[in-house]
Amino acid sequence: MTLSEFQPAFVTVEQHDQAIVARMTRSQLSEEDNIDQMAQELLTLIDQFQCQRLVLSMDVVNFITSAALGKLIVIHRKLHRKDGLLIVCDVRDSVAAVLKASKLNEYFTIAPDMSQALLLASAS
Repeated sequence: MTLSEFQPAFVTVEQHDQAIVARMTRSQLSEEDNIDQMAQELLTLIDQFQCQRLVLSMDVVNFITSAALGKLIVIHRKLHRKDGLLIVCDVRDSVAAVLKASKLNEYFTIAPDMSQALLLASAS
């Protein structure tokens, strides 16, 4: 399967130089939305498509639970173990507040927008 044939439910994906850009398509990331499937889709990008630089745009996400954050931590750790990088960008204020309260804004690499995220991905 090629990246263009990959049809995930939680993200749209495209290749940008050395990075894969995944744009969230759901406004809420909670247990009701099968976050296990979301995590599996992102893990597929890492495992099957050998993604080393994953840019995750959260521009449509306005609600995220701790369980969904836990899945993003798993993605971050998996990439880190492979000397890769997860860059989260386009974070809305409501999600940014959750990241700050949980101190995950210091754990994740966060870029203000897609252009900055792609610069970070190419510089690493």
